[in-house]
Amino acid sequence: DIAHASTSQLDIQLSRILTTMGQMYISQYSSQITNGAKGDKGKCTSAKALMEEALSIQHALSQYSVAADTLQFLASAHGYLEMFDEARSTLKQALDLTRRCHGEEAKKWLYVTSKWPSCVKRRSRQYSNSYPYTWPSCVRHRSR
Repeated sequence: DIAHASTSQLDIQLSRILTTMGQMYISQYSSQITNGAKGDKGKCTSAKALMEEALSIQHALSQYSVAADTLQFLASAHGYLEMFDEARSTLKQALDLTRRCHGEEAKKWLYVTSKWPSCVKRRSRQYSNSYPYTWPSCVRHRSR
């Protein structure tokens, strides 16, 4: 019942809603460009704003594991918006936060990123000299 929920519970719910909406916009944009259509960059801009707001809530509530996942999606939004330095920086933050939260279990996250398409991995070798993670799939769609 919302009337009896604490402020932190409401903030957690808001964070989930913001993250889900951001993920949905990124997924829609990805589908558009994968199918050869010109993507609506407004979706990525909206996703970026939603994710940034969710992150501020997650950090305030010390939900660092959740924030690490949100950072991955934010990196995708940065990539789609051709903000490649921000995408790299955001992925580094996600990896660092994942390692801090999960220690050796961070290897699971690295395994997931290793499943990204090979064309993304090839591009990532140019940019990630000191980090073992790869770029999100958005990077392969620089501009059309």
